[in-house]
Amino acid sequence: HRRDSNKPRRPRPSHILRLGLRFFIWLSVALYCSKITADMVFANEVKGEVPSLKDAKKGPNSVSLCTHSVYNESLTLYLNDNGNAYISATYMDKWEEVLDNLKNETCNAALLDDE
Repeated sequence: HRRDSNKPRRPRPSHILRLGLRFFIWLSVALYCSKITADMVFANEVKGEVPSLKDAKKGPNSVSLCTHSVYNESLTLYLNDNGNAYISATYMDKWEEVLDNLKNETCNAALLDDE
């Protein structure tokens, strides 16, 4: 039985399934990236920005600071140098937790990585 080459082939169900799966994966990655971008943009728009740790350390207003646990040792040394009455630091294990606490206003400020 010969097939007429002018007739289009019917797609097999496996091709349609793979195409649907690829689209679903692409859509999932796009949504995930857009959520991360929205979180970063929102974090930059938080009111009450502290210009620097040096200014916050001088006072007169107390600042609750959220940051990642990688900064624990260096920030503790910096804050304990010459005493500190105005900054209270909270350390989290994930960057997402830092941003969530900043959005929920658990912290007044956050020390974030440049990247």
